[in-house]
Amino acid sequence: MLKNKEFTLLIVALSAVFLFSACGSSGYAKRPEAGHLIDLEKFNQSANETIKKYARGQCNLFVQDVLRQYNIDLPGSADQMILYMKRSLNWKRISMDEANEIAGRAQIVVAAQRPPRPDTPAHVCFVLYDRGYRNGGFLTVIGTYQCRESSLNYEFDLDKPPPVEFYYYRKH
Repeated sequence: MLKNKEFTLLIVALSAVFLFSACGSSGYAKRPEAGHLIDLEKFNQSANETIKKYARGQCNLFVQDVLRQYNIDLPGSADQMILYMKRSLNWKRISMDEANEIAGRAQIVVAAQRPPRPDTPAHVCFVLYDRGYRNGGFLTVIGTYQCRESSLNYEFDLDKPPPVEFYYYRKH
C-alpha cells in the first residue's frame, strides 16, 4: 500500500514538472519559438561586422544578409521589402516605442521608410535596443548610411512623409 502512495505522488510530481516546464501541449507556460529570439550582443556584433561589406544605398542587402543568419528571407529592394513586410503574416507593424521594447526582448525589429521624395530611395535598417531610450525619443538603429550605430534621426528623413514604420518578425 505504501508503494502505491509513493508511486501516485511520483506521477503527480512528474505531471506538475511536465506542465510547468512548458513541455506539455496545454499552453500554460508556452515558450517562444527559437526563431524569434536573438542574443542581443551577438546580433549587434554580427550587424556591425556585416555592415562593413556594404556601401551607402545597399541597406536592403545588409538587412537581407543579417536576416539570412537567422533563417529569415526578406526579398528584393528596400521598397519591395517594405511592401513584403506590410503584407506578410510573419511581420507585424508596431509603434516606435514598441520597437525599442520588442528589440529589448530579443526579437528582430526593422525600421523602414518609403522614399520621402521621388529622387530618393527607400531605406531599411535594424532597431537596436537602447536602455536609455525614452518614449517619443529617437531609437538607435544600424543601417548602411553609417558603418556604426546611429540614431534614427540621422538614418531617416523624419520631417517628410511618409513616416518611418517599424516591423518585428513573428513567425507563425
